[in-house]
Amino acid sequence: MAPDWLTSFSTRFSMKRLISQTGQHLIILLYHGVNNGKAIPFIDPLYPSRSAAVFEQDIQFFLRYYESVDLKQIYERRGVFERPSFHITFDDGLRSVYDTALPILQKYGVHASVYLNNDFIDNQGLFYRYKVALIIDKLKRDVTLKNKLGKLNPPNTIYQWLRDMKYADTPQINAVAQEISLDFEQFLEREKPYLSTAQIKEMQAKGVAFGAHSFDHPLVQDNKQSMPSDIGKSVQNIHARFGGDLRAFAFPFTDAGIGDSDMQKLGSTFDISFGTAGLKLDSATQHYQRIPMEKDNKDAAEIIKNAYLYFYLCRMIGKHKITRS
Repeated sequence: MAPDWLTSFSTRFSMKRLISQTGQHLIILLYHGVNNGKAIPFIDPLYPSRSAAVFEQDIQFFLRYYESVDLKQIYERRGVFERPSFHITFDDGLRSVYDTALPILQKYGVHASVYLNNDFIDNQGLFYRYKVALIIDKLKRDVTLKNKLGKLNPPNTIYQWLRDMKYADTPQINAVAQEISLDFEQFLEREKPYLSTAQIKEMQAKGVAFGAHSFDHPLVQDNKQSMPSDIGKSVQNIHARFGGDLRAFAFPFTDAGIGDSDMQKLGSTFDISFGTAGLKLDSATQHYQRIPMEKDNKDAAEIIKNAYLYFYLCRMIGKHKITRS
């Protein structure tokens, strides 16, 4: 992804010039939750969520320079568009997409697709990273609780220790939550952070597309042997439950380390897929990289201009395309 130091250079270029000089007419944007003006306690301790006001400003910026296209158009045209085009994606299937983002998308007639974790639909489970965020949020609201965790980790490093936890650390995450009397089941029942089946179907009726994002959001590269089967079952389950024109999949976290042979094995499990590497080409057929938009509350112009300039510089040294070995 584009480094921050590019900002002082990228602001000197117009969007039209950047699009013209790079020849990149399609951008795909990545979001998760959209807040209503207040921090989201299961997201913001990890990274800043986009507010509704900022998200609407993003949409207004995109529409000044691009046309909104849907998932089927990207697939049918194999990502090739004569006019500058954009598509919005949301990972994790959060309810705030229904509550907060959908009215803005409809207001401007913008297409979007959402990628669901099978085990979290209808609030049946909670992503381990969101558990970590809730723990950090509670510890920051009640600093005395840090002392209760001293036997697990020195209190002065507790936040980084928590942020560094992986999927395999889920039992320890649950133990920490229990130690500070944080009940994830109560949180799911009370807050309902994920989309319900009814909400998904309503959004589909309004033109939003849906795809899979793995069953419970692991780093799929950690288990290469079962990866094709796990991803295939996730995609098949989402498609069976909700239908749609395409079998779509967004890799959890990143697609880094997914080789050419891996993509060939996965080719029969989905029609179109996405990574998170920013504005880059990809050697894999019908696989597209997305630009993460939740970056320190920077405005869309800065994020997108940086992405274009970084692509331009990478192309000069032949690093603008991900080649899978």
